[in-house]
Amino acid sequence: MVWRTPDTHENAIAFARTRNQESEAPYPQVRMVCQMALTSHLLTSATLDSVERSELKLAGELIEHTPDHSLTLFDRGFYTLHLLHAWQSRGEERHWLIPLCKGARYEMIRRFSHRSCLVSLPVSPPARKKWPEAPKYLIAGLVSSEANGQVRQVLTSMIDPLRYPSYDIVDLYAHRWEIELGYRKMKQYMLTDPERQKAKHDLAGIIGHAAGVKPAALPDGAYGLQSGGNTPLPDQLQPGGRLG
Repeated sequence: MVWRTPDTHENAIAFARTRNQESEAPYPQVRMVCQMALTSHLLTSATLDSVERSELKLAGELIEHTPDHSLTLFDRGFYTLHLLHAWQSRGEERHWLIPLCKGARYEMIRRFSHRSCLVSLPVSPPARKKWPEAPKYLIAGLVSSEANGQVRQVLTSMIDPLRYPSYDIVDLYAHRWEIELGYRKMKQYMLTDPERQKAKHDLAGIIGHAAGVKPAALPDGAYGLQSGGNTPLPDQLQPGGRLG
């Protein structure tokens, strides 16, 4: 998510602006990557920096704040094998689930059923140079499902078919839309809700008050990360330095 900040001298020094060959954004911008609990829409952690820093780098900073024995549902914009390997390696039972990237190369190691198998995905040499702890190959589960005539495939670190049946994994990823609902609430309602006007003194206040109604039938310990979005900060917000 990208926040547009007021166009002040302090913000122009602290935050970059997106640009193309013809123009640049009219406002300094802050990039935020946050982790949301799917059961409550509460933000459990967030990293913020100038828009020039990539979502992948900011997402890597969330690894240490991710609890053990949890599952994170990633938006397809975070499809990077070295990030996924780091996510599952630093902690105990820190699992992830993400759509398979179109055109991704993999080799099947073992077939569990007609719609699930164990696969090996090569990690590129540039990625291993940047992340020395990354392996040459990432071992993951690949689960396929069909809906409305379309085949969808997801990768996951939950590779034990007895503990994590394929039909449960497909059902879990169907709840990815809880991420969309949570972010929509934050972007559309948090800045106009009169009961939360006191939170509008800084960006941390908005994040701290980002909450929702808890839906049923979702497991505790399920989180989500989503990429994209561009939202203005309210006029009252005047961040004068880097937010962290």
